[in-house]
Amino acid sequence: MTDHSWHSDISYFYFSKIEELNLWQQLLVSGTLFIIYLLVAAIAYILFKKVIFSVFAKIAKMTENSWDDELMTSRIFRRISLLVPLAIIWHAAPFCFGEEGMENVSNIGSVIRVISEVLLVTFILLSISSVLNVSERIYGRYEVSKELPIKSFVQVLKIILTLVGMIFVISTVIGKSPVLIFSGLGAMTAVLMLIFKDSLLGLVAGVQLSANRMVARGDWIEMPKFGADGEVLEVALTTVKVSNWDKTITTIPTYALISD
Repeated sequence: MTDHSWHSDISYFYFSKIEELNLWQQLLVSGTLFIIYLLVAAIAYILFKKVIFSVFAKIAKMTENSWDDELMTSRIFRRISLLVPLAIIWHAAPFCFGEEGMENVSNIGSVIRVISEVLLVTFILLSISSVLNVSERIYGRYEVSKELPIKSFVQVLKIILTLVGMIFVISTVIGKSPVLIFSGLGAMTAVLMLIFKDSLLGLVAGVQLSANRMVARGDWIEMPKFGADGEVLEVALTTVKVSNWDKTITTIPTYALISD
């Protein structure tokens, strides 16, 4: 059964015969069809979420690994499950409100499609971010993480993903190709570098510290300029956290470990 027949069947159900519909009648027909799709999306979300949780819960009980427990306690499955209903709504919007003879309500379908597409991009980014967080926590359980921390690399990936996601969201809202926005960023590079100078310095320094293994968790460092004298707790993208001998916590800008 095609989407056109769905419109025809609902129109016949309400108005007994197929005829040219006015605005309110079109809203009633399209709204009814869209509610049907919403119900399908809700059922798909519930089923998909239960299937994923049940399968991975059984796998987690059968294995002795700890990484699968991290997955179960994270938000990955919840966020991935939301992608299914959002994809259904994104696909359904033009059929519900953009069918032939429904021109008066086509703008509603366009708005719903844009909103669902923005939410799709957002939850895809959140899902990837959850995967990165879980990977970082699992990696932190191994001894190699003290020698080669990956927190700064993970944060760099998150920044890149966030920027790319923002560009796709903006392109969706304004109805332009992301390529145009990417090309326009070239002219703004100098301004962005001036505004985010400290963040960029921290980014470069954080990557240098991790890649060259200059400072790692468990190292004892002393920097009187920042009041730091103790054990390194965390090496992040823009800051290094130090637990001093007197149990106080000091935060040092990452680039200071390179420049000073």
